[in-house]
Amino acid sequence: MSSEQEQITAGFTRHKLKSIKTLGEILREHRETVPMSLDKVARLINVEMKYLQALENNDYANLPAEPYVKNFLKKYSEVLGINVETAALIFKKEKMVFDNAQKKKEKISKFKNAINFLFSPTFLRIVLLILVALGILIYLGIKVYNITKPPELVIADLPTSFSTEEKSLTINGKSESEAVIKVNDRQIISDKNGSFNITLDLQKGLNIIKISAKTKHSREKVLYYQIVLNEIIK
Repeated sequence: MSSEQEQITAGFTRHKLKSIKTLGEILREHRETVPMSLDKVARLINVEMKYLQALENNDYANLPAEPYVKNFLKKYSEVLGINVETAALIFKKEKMVFDNAQKKKEKISKFKNAINFLFSPTFLRIVLLILVALGILIYLGIKVYNITKPPELVIADLPTSFSTEEKSLTINGKSESEAVIKVNDRQIISDKNGSFNITLDLQKGLNIIKISAKTKHSREKVLYYQIVLNEIIK
């Protein structure tokens, strides 16, 4: 294939694109054309030579604060005869690209660090300790609840509210064997199974009966009953 055929393919002419020069390359080429050493430029514009080197090498990570860079970039451009506004615009664009790239790197680095930490022996030990601590707390909580919860108290065949013409009432109930049982705040005796039986005399009108049960460390279980003794009309 001839050189002309190489240049023209399928009706299109191919042109070799020139790479876009960075600000650092532009500054270096103009400085070397003058010619002028970095040391001389540094003395002329009163700036540390390491910052000029960083600028020409596009090393934005080692440049000082942006306002300071803009200040000496203006002086540097004036010394080299470069358009100050053009240099400032190129710097702004390149600095923006650099900052965005740094932010992405930081996000990726933080994500990698987080993943590494999640799978690290240190994190696994922390999780294990937390689980053990939670297990102990749950166990203790259940134990405390079981110790302090009110005891069972069951009264057989006794509505909470009713009326009667009978002058006495027999109450049959059951609680835990170690519970202290009281009827209207008077302690009564239960058998070894916690069962108890008591007969109460009713007064004419409304009778309120309070039945309670409590173990040594538990909260008190209380039941209330309202019984109305009706007057018998003869």
